[in-house]
Amino acid sequence: MTIADFAVKVMQKMGVWDIAKTLSAEDLTNVTDAYNTIYLQLKDDSLVTWGSTEDIPTRFVLPLVVMVAAEIGDFYLVPEAQLQRFILQAGIAEKTIRKQLASGQDPDRVTAEYF
Repeated sequence: MTIADFAVKVMQKMGVWDIAKTLSAEDLTNVTDAYNTIYLQLKDDSLVTWGSTEDIPTRFVLPLVVMVAAEIGDFYLVPEAQLQRFILQAGIAEKTIRKQLASGQDPDRVTAEYF
């Protein structure tokens, strides 16, 4: 998923994006900055398998959406109860990423076996 499409998902998750409008440059920058911060944290823990400027692999999109929403929800005045849910879910999201990587399978890359 491209970072622009990812940014739309984050804004939708937070409930602050009107589907009839295009994403503003400021919103895209805010999401991108938060994504880059989280990406570097995950990279430090060897939890990323893609480059920071590459498309986000499908299996990591949902966990990262929650993690970014938790990071920037306060800026967008997300209600406190919802923000606390995002923060709780962000911890679970990181565990999900760890489990996916520990499985050793990459569903984004399928190897065909021919008999």
